[in-house]
Amino acid sequence: AFGSVANGFGTSGCDLDVVVHEAGAGKNADLSAAKLMLLRLRDIIVSGDMFSVKDLILNARVPILKLQYGMLEVDLSVNNTTPLLNTRLLKAYAALHPSVGELS
Repeated sequence: AFGSVANGFGTSGCDLDVVVHEAGAGKNADLSAAKLMLLRLRDIIVSGDMFSVKDLILNARVPILKLQYGMLEVDLSVNNTTPLLNTRLLKAYAALHPSVGELS
């Protein structure tokens, strides 16, 4: 996970950002492969009953599958690993002093 929930800056009602990383996928993984994976994941999720699919956004810079899990909104991307480093950095900042989290 990455984003505000993972870095400690999340507020009530914010979404959870999740990335699926395919083994062997490099930093500049093929965008069409990511789209295909999201389509496959959507089909699997639709057949289950834990999540509901809210939207599938394939024509964005980072394709996203928007899901609902109870009251929690989940944004799922594939091989979008850059935000993971940003999340770690912001979490480290938040750990330095309690007032850092209040700035968000």
